[in-house]
Amino acid sequence: MHVEREIIVGCVNGNQLAQYKLYKLSYGMMMKVCYRYANSKDDAVDLMNIGFLKILNKLHKYDDTFPYDVWMRKVLTNTIIDEFRKNKSYKSKMLFADDSQIEKSNDAFFVHNDAEEKLSSSDVFKMVQQLPDVTREVLNMQVLEGYTHKEISGLLQISESASKWHLVKAKTILKEMIDKKQRLATEIVSHAVTIFAVFTILISN
Repeated sequence: MHVEREIIVGCVNGNQLAQYKLYKLSYGMMMKVCYRYANSKDDAVDLMNIGFLKILNKLHKYDDTFPYDVWMRKVLTNTIIDEFRKNKSYKSKMLFADDSQIEKSNDAFFVHNDAEEKLSSSDVFKMVQQLPDVTREVLNMQVLEGYTHKEISGLLQISESASKWHLVKAKTILKEMIDKKQRLATEIVSHAVTIFAVFTILISN
């Protein structure tokens, strides 16, 4: 994403037109990031607005030799994490696991198969949104944002083992969802074939 220096300078100087232009340029990517962490569109919009204000407040520190979209994404993600940690129910949802629990769950990681390839991005997105809050947070940070378990541990204030456990849990749940969707699709096809066969018999008599 290319943002003209004039817009950046204008935003730093408090020019509302420049801020509006930056908002329009950033909107798509910001919503894409926020949607991955939110339970609903309204939550995503709230996170995006909070994140954009943080972006504007930190813009004077932005080094324009660095890609704006990468910098913006980092600020936005950190803001989302901060908001997530402010949630009163956050601590009650944290799960702590030891290494033995991780080892027992090693077989839960994704196995590449044709069913996954047939899933659309919207299917995957809907599945991810159904994950428990903390589990979804860890999945997004580790798989999509590229954070290490050590970094996640520091940001979410959980142990590295807990971070690994949540990642395993996310992949386990998603795999179960994928398998269920595939079974339903197979059952629908089988039912349709049966109906067609009966119909063929009826019209032939």
